[in-house]
Amino acid sequence: MHGTSKALKSEDRVMAHRLRAVVERLTLPDEMLLGEASLSASGFKDLIEGLAREIDETVLPRRYALFSGERKVATMIASNRRLLSLVIEGRKVETEAGTEATPEAVANTYARALRALSARSELLVLRLMGRASNVSTGSDACSARHLTEFSETPYFKNRLKAFLKTVHPVSQGWIFHAGDSEPVAHAPDPELFKCLTALEQKIRAEHAARNGHRQLDRPSPNLAAFPISTDVQALVVSDGRDLIVAALPVSSVTSAMAHWKTVYGRQKASQAC
Repeated sequence: MHGTSKALKSEDRVMAHRLRAVVERLTLPDEMLLGEASLSASGFKDLIEGLAREIDETVLPRRYALFSGERKVATMIASNRRLLSLVIEGRKVETEAGTEATPEAVANTYARALRALSARSELLVLRLMGRASNVSTGSDACSARHLTEFSETPYFKNRLKAFLKTVHPVSQGWIFHAGDSEPVAHAPDPELFKCLTALEQKIRAEHAARNGHRQLDRPSPNLAAFPISTDVQALVVSDGRDLIVAALPVSSVTSAMAHWKTVYGRQKASQAC
């Protein structure tokens, strides 16, 4: 018990020190804010984690900028421990039209834009530019916690799994085929699963006959919807050599497609009749 008490007191001291530092920072005039050390990021993970730390310590509205050399390549506004807006090379970064701007979707969109910027920049430097005025409290905002969930680049290599995780609760069955590995399936309805299996095999056979699997090997993801019955549609989703065939109620197809656009950005989806 004595050891536990000491640990709790130590945690309290750390938290108190952190809060005191935040309060002191809030009282700094603009000229002192501008004199604070800037943060350098040599890669995407460093950039997201450094930016997230700044956001998490920002309560009053602040303007930040990212520089590549002497060139300002992005500006952003943070307030109340959230990233409220992001403009990269003059273009405001926004979630896809028709997609619900949840904090997760906004963080996903911001992280993808920052990842692309980081990929084409040798070194990015984050600088605090001062206080922000006339701050809009729109829906395109995310917390530091949501942003750091996208700091690891492997997430972007597992987008199909992220999509499957979302549609699974509303699906009536699915088959997930990752490259040459054995397929994984969720099959509560045997008859419906037979239909999905036949569709999955037909699609892969057609791709193999047409271009020796090159169609599935292409880098761009693809989504299409096919009717199974009056109440159920099959979603066929490919990403590289990975493939999902899922059965969804017709009422859930539109929201699933919207989520696919959230995960993959501006990609092409088709709906067959």
